[in-house]
Amino acid sequence: MAKNDKNALRKILIILILINSIISIQGQTSSEYYKYGEAKFVLENYKGAIDNFNKAIELNPMDAILYYSRGLAKDKLNNLKEAMSDYNKAIELDPNFVDALINRGNLKSEIQDCKGAIEDYNKAIKISPNSEDAYFNRAICKDDLNDYYGAIEDYNKSIKFNPNNPISYFNRSTANYHLQNYQEAIIDLDKAIELNPNYENAYFNRAKTRKILQDYDGAYEDFSKVIMLNPKASEAFCNRGSININLQNNKEAMSDLNKAIEIDPKNVLAYFYRGNMKIKLEDFYGAIADFNISISFNSNNSEAYYNRGTAKFYLKKYLDAIADYNLAIKINPKFEKAYYNRGLAKINLKQKEGGCLDLSKAGELGINEAYDMINKVCK
Repeated sequence: MAKNDKNALRKILIILILINSIISIQGQTSSEYYKYGEAKFVLENYKGAIDNFNKAIELNPMDAILYYSRGLAKDKLNNLKEAMSDYNKAIELDPNFVDALINRGNLKSEIQDCKGAIEDYNKAIKISPNSEDAYFNRAICKDDLNDYYGAIEDYNKSIKFNPNNPISYFNRSTANYHLQNYQEAIIDLDKAIELNPNYENAYFNRAKTRKILQDYDGAYEDFSKVIMLNPKASEAFCNRGSININLQNNKEAMSDLNKAIEIDPKNVLAYFYRGNMKIKLEDFYGAIADFNISISFNSNNSEAYYNRGTAKFYLKKYLDAIADYNLAIKINPKFEKAYYNRGLAKINLKQKEGGCLDLSKAGELGINEAYDMINKVCK
């Protein structure tokens, strides 16, 4: 603990002793119990704080701040139902109690009642139009409701009132990402990182966005920064591995993907990428083993079935390959590559008619070389 933190705690303890002495000597007033409860709250003694707020409320049941403060303490103890009751009472006694409205909104958001939360934030903003917290938290709810444009508007207001909060820029970048405004997202992530140079999630999201924009060098640099900040970041190793695949750094790619799986043996994407890498290295049995694991965690990934089928195709296990292509097409009926490869597998099994039908379908879906293959083998 830092020296300043210790001094602050000593001061709080002295205040507690003095307040306790006053209560013992002079009697028990609501205000004294409230101050003692506040001090306990600061020390994270939430049960003790609630005891004092209870006594304060017994002596003064019409004071909104007492219910609000007790609600905060109950909220900290995850006693959400009673916390909500206290916030309700505080607002009943004082309908213009902005902090109570905001915290009740936060609690509603926590229990997935975003529409109710937004109503509270709206009321808070009407009373206090410059409330950064109300705009910030309303933006989060709008994000959760997929109202990304509305979220961005609120983050804009939040940033206007507090331009030095890196989380506001990070959250706004997420809304922009969902709207595929990738350059705007990167600008916000740049700012978040400027304000907090150790912002792991900001580096990770910027890396993902750079990857989408095919800025592989930038993405590699950001994923490496995440790993430096958190050497146990399995997702960062996994994604850097995929970047290394794109950069033709095969050895580094395999090392990263192995590390991702070592850290998190349930990292589905790492098995998928490693399976792709093993196909590239012609380790087809190893690839099949990785796709088996990937599919066991996620049985709805058409690409995993397709790639496993391709590994089997290279091993000339055409019937097994067709079974996987069937599953890939069942999940994604417009999977043109699966039709194409299934057609080739059928032709290798002398199933000319079925194979040519699949090639024709692949051509319809956009694979032009399918028509060249039809002219070659289906005449």
